[in-house]
Amino acid sequence: MNNLIRSSLSIFSQTFKQPTTISQQVRNKWTDYRMKKDARRRKTVEDYGAVKMRLNIIRKNRVIPMELQVKHENR
Repeated sequence: MNNLIRSSLSIFSQTFKQPTTISQQVRNKWTDYRMKKDARRRKTVEDYGAVKMRLNIIRKNRVIPMELQVKHENR
């Protein structure tokens, strides 16, 4: 009887010592949120930087007619 209790307690304790699911850390290219934010900003500049520069040139250029300049309200 005593051995039965010990063996059942041993099995019970071994069952709950080990995790039922194995969890792994998520790995990605960035070490923290700042690097991810910087990478996202650099990607946006790479994609839209040329368009933004052209729009600013048209908006700020005083040689071209006003009809062609982009209307920009003061903020």
